[in-house]
Amino acid sequence: QHLALVMPTWVGDACMATPTLRAIRQRYPQLKISLICRPVIRDLIWGAWGDEPAWCDSTWLVTKSGGGDVYTRRELTRALRSSDVDAAILLPNAFWAAAVMRLAGIRRLIGYHRDARGWLLSDRLPVPRKDGKPRPISAVDYYAALSAWIDAPLSSRAMQLEQDGVGRQLAGQLLEQVGYDEGQPLLVLNSGAATDPRRVWPEEHVAELARRAAIELGYFVLIHCGPAEREQADRIARSVAHPSVASM
Repeated sequence: QHLALVMPTWVGDACMATPTLRAIRQRYPQLKISLICRPVIRDLIWGAWGDEPAWCDSTWLVTKSGGGDVYTRRELTRALRSSDVDAAILLPNAFWAAAVMRLAGIRRLIGYHRDARGWLLSDRLPVPRKDGKPRPISAVDYYAALSAWIDAPLSSRAMQLEQDGVGRQLAGQLLEQVGYDEGQPLLVLNSGAATDPRRVWPEEHVAELARRAAIELGYFVLIHCGPAEREQADRIARSVAHPSVASM
């Protein structure tokens, strides 16, 4: 049997999918597993050296524009049609993921019944709701329900990413620059959002959390951000004014 896993689009969501990937591999060690994902997600999951992790056998790279060894969605449909993939789990809620799998002739499609795609799925999971509205839950648990559907419950909710020696050395240098002591527990806060400003934490809330973690729990707190949030991260760190709080 050959299972395809359509991965989340964003890096943070892909990190939170790693417990699900691990659970499926542990439950079905002989199953052929392929990931369908953007190149950046492949690089994240495989690690800086590009080595395949234990929980998948291959990847199908896909973007809207394609190019090189990367498929467009139409090209992916054709490639899957001639493959031996016979089942797919759709981690993201995207309509295109269900449409590509269905057009490729994959009969068993497992995913959440939402975004007008339920009719394309063979196995429709209900969206967790409260008072008739989608209930906010951790993406770790959201994805875990999909693996549990095929009798592969999580053995651990811990997220897992591998890194090579070069990456570890670079991380060590960066942490040394901000004054991190390895004997101290480390907490990394990222309050930004790539696509939706409504998901950005209020600065005062981030500052309060960082302050309490440093003073009450003894953590070294690193305010992490992308290039566009550099000024905000520096401003939060300055407002806390504690030697164990820095921005990077």
